[in-house]
Amino acid sequence: MEIELLRTFCAVCQFGSMTKASEFASLTPSGVQAQIKQLEGLLNTKLFIGHAQGVQLTGEGEALLLDAQELIAHHDRVITNVKGVRDTLEGELKVITTKSGAIWVTPFIREFQEKYPNIALNLVADEERSLLFSSQLSGITVGLAGFSPPKKTSLIWSPLLEYRWVPFAHPEYLNERGAPQTIEDLDHHDIIAYKWSPEHNYLNDCQTNGLLYLGREKDNRRKPIAKTDDIIICVLMLRQKMGIGLIPPFFQHGTELVPVLENFFPNNDSLVQKLYFIYPQELKENSRVQAFNAFVKEKAKEQGQLLKD
Repeated sequence: MEIELLRTFCAVCQFGSMTKASEFASLTPSGVQAQIKQLEGLLNTKLFIGHAQGVQLTGEGEALLLDAQELIAHHDRVITNVKGVRDTLEGELKVITTKSGAIWVTPFIREFQEKYPNIALNLVADEERSLLFSSQLSGITVGLAGFSPPKKTSLIWSPLLEYRWVPFAHPEYLNERGAPQTIEDLDHHDIIAYKWSPEHNYLNDCQTNGLLYLGREKDNRRKPIAKTDDIIICVLMLRQKMGIGLIPPFFQHGTELVPVLENFFPNNDSLVQKLYFIYPQELKENSRVQAFNAFVKEKAKEQGQLLKD
């Protein structure tokens, strides 16, 4: 049985749709469908049932899934060992990362490349968080994610650092409007707020919009001047001197933004998030993975943010 048939099968399981799986597997939807049909023919059983939103596993499909994941992991481990990549600091290292991970790690990339010139970093954005939940990462691949691990995963999620959201503003905005000194002063300032889309449901509205609620009853919150579902857009609004907004502190690196209300933030009500370093169990001893893991931990330690495993 070809291992790629199992990869395609796992991708369809992961996304619940042959169309979405086709993007992950670099195939056309009809190509995915053909591979699933071929696999069903080899096993002489039906693996999926179609419905309005996509497909779902049959009982036989559920029985196959765990074995398929284990076979893929074993196959990749064998290939990795045969190619001798366990003990070399040369070649590609793919880093799948969400936005928070990318913003945090990017300022350190040049230093990493200078330290390990033969490791070719490939940063891959994963805003839908689908790849980091997958159990079928291929190649020498690790991840960075600013949300909690799923309940079921074959990957190792190691806590890397912890950070709290704090308010920032542009110096020119503060010169014009005055820097708030008390919570009550927020009543006289423009506040940029968040309105999260469903994929960000792991973010707490009251905490990410703490500037609206602070010192107010929940049903009498301040009215924001603007809303967004993207932290980077919030940063851009702040840089346009539009008001005050809560962001993770490292999102202001390289900008002119300054913190405000430092006597009150961070506090116990501030949103606390962790950044995780993610890797497959079989790559735990891989030289490239170890080098990158040690490097990002060193950077987190320098910033006083390093968490113990």
